[in-house]
Amino acid sequence: MKLRLSLAVALLVIAGSAMATSFVVPTDDELVAKSTAIITGTVEGSYVREQNNTIETIYEIRVERAIKGVAKRGELISIVSLGGITEEKRGLIVPAAAHYDQGERVLVFLTKDERSEWRTTDMTLGRFQFVTSTAGEKLLVRDVENVVGWDRAGSVHREKVRKEAGFLTFVEQKAKRRDAEVSTDYLVEAAAVTLQTNSAPFDVETNAAPFPAATYTDFVNNQPIRWPNMSAGVTFYKRTDQNISGASDGGVSAIQSGLAAWTNECASLINLQYGGQRQTASANHDGVNMVEYNDPQSRISGSWTGSGTVAVTFLSFAGSHTFLSQSWLNITDADVVFQNGYSATNAAFAPAMTHELGHGIGWRHSNQDYATGGACNSSTQECTSAAIMNSSVNGNYGYNLQPWDVHAAESVYPGGTCGPACISPTIASQPSSQTIAVGASATLSVTAAGTAPLSYQWYIGTSGNTTNPIPDVSGPSITVRPGSTTQYWVRVSNSCGAANSSTATVTVQTGGLAAGTASGLYLVTPCRVTDTRSATTAPPNSTTLVQVTGVCGIPSTAKAVVLNITAVAPSASGALVVYPGTGAAPPNTSTLSYRAGRTRANNAVSRLSSAGRLGVHNIGPAVDYIVDVTGYFQ
Repeated sequence: MKLRLSLAVALLVIAGSAMATSFVVPTDDELVAKSTAIITGTVEGSYVREQNNTIETIYEIRVERAIKGVAKRGELISIVSLGGITEEKRGLIVPAAAHYDQGERVLVFLTKDERSEWRTTDMTLGRFQFVTSTAGEKLLVRDVENVVGWDRAGSVHREKVRKEAGFLTFVEQKAKRRDAEVSTDYLVEAAAVTLQTNSAPFDVETNAAPFPAATYTDFVNNQPIRWPNMSAGVTFYKRTDQNISGASDGGVSAIQSGLAAWTNECASLINLQYGGQRQTASANHDGVNMVEYNDPQSRISGSWTGSGTVAVTFLSFAGSHTFLSQSWLNITDADVVFQNGYSATNAAFAPAMTHELGHGIGWRHSNQDYATGGACNSSTQECTSAAIMNSSVNGNYGYNLQPWDVHAAESVYPGGTCGPACISPTIASQPSSQTIAVGASATLSVTAAGTAPLSYQWYIGTSGNTTNPIPDVSGPSITVRPGSTTQYWVRVSNSCGAANSSTATVTVQTGGLAAGTASGLYLVTPCRVTDTRSATTAPPNSTTLVQVTGVCGIPSTAKAVVLNITAVAPSASGALVVYPGTGAAPPNTSTLSYRAGRTRANNAVSRLSSAGRLGVHNIGPAVDYIVDVTGYFQ
């Protein structure tokens, strides 16, 4: 693998030089049409071969989606690319060949050569890598440095990046029907996008694991260990002549269940298989993975007496590979040996089997330091005793993985998918700042999107300040009644992320009523200032602000008005309260009580707000009302 890394460096240097290959770049439509197969998948490994007077690199890609052609989901296919360096350090460099890095997720356009082997269509032009921009956009990009050429019109080709969802939709629809009219608005100018840094070839998303992948494994000579091509399948066998007592099938189902516990962790690529029984004694470095009961070779000292050693896993390793930009030792075989006399009737048998097979994957003990085996340091690694991989087995866990076990699987062997992809929250509409009078309330709301369920936590303060959470509020809206001007914001979260809203300020005005003392009454011709029948019926238990000054000859200097309010044919009993329209809460009084089906009216005198408004509060069902004025005070 170190040789392959040297090749990657050489390719990078050459790709930026004048040696880059020239192309007439096909359109995306043409690329779909000329490709025999189109897949998305994850690169799991590679090797170099020398034959037919050339050197080629064979890349193994696990199919995630088969968009076109005969490939199937989950199939491991081999793709041949020109160039590579052999173990004897014989090399061939072809700058325009499509090269892939272990662990990367790709969209690949494929054709078959004369030997019926898969090759990337138009060399590097048929390879797209899934990437994320610094703005969080999901994109598909080519190895832009290797794309030097012209478009069909003869213009110098300007490579663009492609929005992941739109491009995949285009490819799928064109693959199904060549003449389909499909939008190409997925194309984005390369200069408008900044890709995330530190996206080294072997950086693979490790799901929700809180610590680096290597910290979940045992270390040997200061190196972590793992299977280099786990997703291709690692097979375990049971030794034929050794059955565990207390199990009707001799312990077969326990092996199968333990293997399934790790394999069924959907967000990883762990693939452990049961190969049946064979007459093979466990041995190191034989390339055969065995589960052996009763310790027939006395590989464990003593025998089971109700305590002590339950089982031991013997791991063989040789060579190394690179994963997540780090060198890992290759696990080549694993043997699980159960202590002589240990019985399947023991409550710890199921978790013990799962635990030992976990060591066969490479895990450390969840409560011990990954490098020293001593006390676990929670500042550098995940530490817990509540795990299948704890140093002492908890009989209550059975074959059920715990959070630590899941984190280990998802970080060291990433790439699986659990149902639909989780979409982090985004905020579509922000809470709005408002101005209210003393004693009044304000309702703040946010609209968010993302994978359900969404959680909402409101805070007092500026956005991002979590010092003052507001308890007992968990929805997208909140009603507040601050005594002074106060700032609020909300955090929307789900299982895969969170989004903070902007800050909303609720300003509290200390003044509200029209100032001064009325000096006299001025009559006006009776005039209607509002009639909800021609506007919006007053909702139940609601307050409406009615502008009075500037209407019906009421001057802006008016301090109060003489009015008549009428409830029109209400559906049920209730009351209307008229008071100054400052936005404050209504007084505990009634201006007009109404009954179902009866139109009733009442006279009143009410002060105005400084803005010349009345407040009409409806206590009851939705109702229409009319407000007429006959005079004012100023």
